[in-house]
Amino acid sequence: RSTQDVIIRATDPSGNSIEQTVRYVRGDDMDPPEFAGLTDMSVAKNAEPDYEFGVSVFDRVDGQLEFTVDSSEVDLTKAGTYFVTYTAEDESGNTATAQRKIVVEHDDEDTMALIALIAEQCGNDFEQMRAMVQNIVYVTSEYGGDDPVWTGFTTWRGNCVVHALCYKALLDYFGYDNQIIHCKDLADGPYYSHYWNLVYTERDGVEGWWHTDGTPGPWHGPTPTLATDAERFETLQNGYEGRYIRDWNRDEWPATPVL
Repeated sequence: RSTQDVIIRATDPSGNSIEQTVRYVRGDDMDPPEFAGLTDMSVAKNAEPDYEFGVSVFDRVDGQLEFTVDSSEVDLTKAGTYFVTYTAEDESGNTATAQRKIVVEHDDEDTMALIALIAEQCGNDFEQMRAMVQNIVYVTSEYGGDDPVWTGFTTWRGNCVVHALCYKALLDYFGYDNQIIHCKDLADGPYYSHYWNLVYTERDGVEGWWHTDGTPGPWHGPTPTLATDAERFETLQNGYEGRYIRDWNRDEWPATPVL
C-alpha cells in the first residue's frame, strides 16, 4: 500500500474557488495490465514492419503503459507464420505478456521452390504425380485464392480448379505439353462443373493427347491414369445418372488417339 497527497480545486462561475488537500491511499494492485490491438499482421518478405502499430496496453490503476516487443523469432526472409511477444509491467510489478501472429507472405520464388520440392518427391511419373495431387482434399467452394498452387500444396485443400492447376504445375516442371480442360455443362459460367488436364505423351506406345485428372473421387479421376476420350467421358458420368450428362467441347480441345 502507498499514500499520496492530492490537491482538489473547484471554481464556481463567479470565480470563487476552494482548494482542499486529500490523502489518496492506494490499495494492493493485483491485476496485470491488458493489451489491445494485437490483430494478425501480414507482411511481405524482407519488409520492415512496425510491430507497435495499433498496439496499446492499459492498467486499471496506472493507465496507459509502455511495453516491449520481442520479434526475434520472426524471419522476414522466409514465408511462414511467426509470433511476436509483447510484455508490459505496471507500477505494482504485475506483468502481462501477449503474442501477435505475423504472417510473412510468400512470393513467386517460394511457389516455384515448392513446386520443385513436390515434383522431386513424386518424380517424372504420371501415377505418382496424380497420386500427389489427389492428396489435396476436395472442397467444392475453395478456389485457392490468388495463388491456387501455393494454397493447394500448403493447405492441401481445394476444388477441382486447384487440383488441375497443381497438376499442371508438375507437368510444366517436367516439360510436358499440357492444357487444362473443363466441362461445358454450365456454359453460362463463370465456372464449370469440372476441370482436369490434357497432356501430350505416350501411352501403350502411342503418342498423343491424353486425359488425366488429379481430383480425387470415382467420378473425377479416369482409370487408367492416361485416358482416351471414351474413357474420360464414361468416368464423367459416374455419380451423375439422372441429373445431366457431362461432356466437354470436342471442337475446343484435341481428340485422343483411338486404341
